[in-house]
Amino acid sequence: MSSKKEKKQKQRKIGLVFMAIWIAVVIIYLLWDGWVWEWRVCGYSGPNQHFDFDLTDMVYEIENGEVIYISTNNIFNIIYLCFFTFFLGWSGLVFDNKYLKQGCMGTLAFPVIAAMSTLTPWNHHLYFVQIVYDVVHLSGIILGVYLFYQEDLDLKATLPTVFITWGIYLFSRVLCTPWPYWEYDGLAFYSVNQINDMPFYFYGLEYGAVVLIFIAINGLFEKIGKKVENKHLKALFPFIVFTVICVVFLAIGLIQVPMIVLGTCP
Repeated sequence: MSSKKEKKQKQRKIGLVFMAIWIAVVIIYLLWDGWVWEWRVCGYSGPNQHFDFDLTDMVYEIENGEVIYISTNNIFNIIYLCFFTFFLGWSGLVFDNKYLKQGCMGTLAFPVIAAMSTLTPWNHHLYFVQIVYDVVHLSGIILGVYLFYQEDLDLKATLPTVFITWGIYLFSRVLCTPWPYWEYDGLAFYSVNQINDMPFYFYGLEYGAVVLIFIAINGLFEKIGKKVENKHLKALFPFIVFTVICVVFLAIGLIQVPMIVLGTCP
């Protein structure tokens, strides 16, 4: 009994550390306006490279099938799926909730693939917000791998979270795309794979393919987890699988991290 109690206390302490990081990131997302694309051209002297308390100061237009940015902010990152995986991880540890923990394990693909697909250009990782993204991705990966080390994946327990991510995807499409969103596929006002780089679009139902992939892969992890006794191997296996998937997707063009020309520099 004491060992179980100590384990829960340790997990709660770990969860609280990551909760503090998560809250700090939320504050940065709310208050910092600048993007890496502006920083690449005019550094931190760019017109959007600052903190402010205006949460509605993004201005953009759609011209000739392209998004033209007049000013930027980062508040949209709060609904990013990698950030959701990060949330599930620390909250599962803090509240010792099985479904939150399993949700983090079941969506580990998001931070792994996001981290691997944004490794280059290397110089981007010198920029403030890209470092914050790296912290989010790395935190989600650490929490997911740690939970795979501690627990066996339960496919049924991951399903609520997997379907919730579908809801987040739909919400982000409606919120971040000019209305009606189904007429502006791939033209959300920010460019991340979550919305703009899906292989095909069909009113938001296209995410069903992602759900099926998650169910298949998590089912595989569940079976393997029951047979593998080595905890280190069991924890690293999902990370390796998602890394390989990311490399394959990048090679065949299913993941395309775009280069945005903002034109906001003086």
